[in-house]
Amino acid sequence: MLFEALALNEELSGRESQRSRHQLFNWWRNWLLQHTPATDANERLLQLIDLVYHELAFSGNWKDFFNSQNVYLDTMIEQRLGTSASLALLVSYFAHKLDLPCDVINLPGCFVLRFILDDDCYFDPFTGEQLTLREVELKLRGYKGDLARLTGDHLRALEQPEVMVRWLSALKSALIREDQFEGALRVSETLLQFNPDDPHEMRDRGFLFQQLDCANVAIHDYEYFIEKCPRDPVADLLKIQIRSLEQEPSTLH
Repeated sequence: MLFEALALNEELSGRESQRSRHQLFNWWRNWLLQHTPATDANERLLQLIDLVYHELAFSGNWKDFFNSQNVYLDTMIEQRLGTSASLALLVSYFAHKLDLPCDVINLPGCFVLRFILDDDCYFDPFTGEQLTLREVELKLRGYKGDLARLTGDHLRALEQPEVMVRWLSALKSALIREDQFEGALRVSETLLQFNPDDPHEMRDRGFLFQQLDCANVAIHDYEYFIEKCPRDPVADLLKIQIRSLEQEPSTLH
């Protein structure tokens, strides 16, 4: 899954990913020269945590949390600082190498991993710490509010395309925060390849086209969202936005 994401990372960033791939291979080869994978799965999990968070010294970037360089995989690998999204892909890669079944679960707001051991083990890739189910629910409540409760759907394992979408969405949000609208637009276009009819992604793409002074295309995307989601509160705001855009002089691109 990490290599598939690296291929997308290369397309979106314009930076080749071969160096990152070689680095991952070298790290794993060097680890095998010095260690033997444990026969017990629980011990292999401890080896995984030690490898990623101690020997390689990866960590979540608390000091510059929203920086897009934490989400781009090549810069995450180079700087060894990431987000829960990028670090989850890295941990999943080494978990596969250590023959540790690992899922990304459907928790909104952050990535949480589940290792399929004798008893399911939940894991925060941002902190490198194991989680109890109670702590997983607290993460959910931090995102959704105190009334939120953990359900079976939150513990559902995401399919690979869903994981890609979640990582890409995190990258898009980071780029928008930095006013990197052209980069964010490339990510939005990639997200629409996964879900071509997603009205919310069309709305987001319309916003990005608007920031880039492409009013006609923005209007098209906004109208699509209004047609598909007429009862969404945002629809009325977009109708006002469309009228404003229609009054602006056209910009040639």
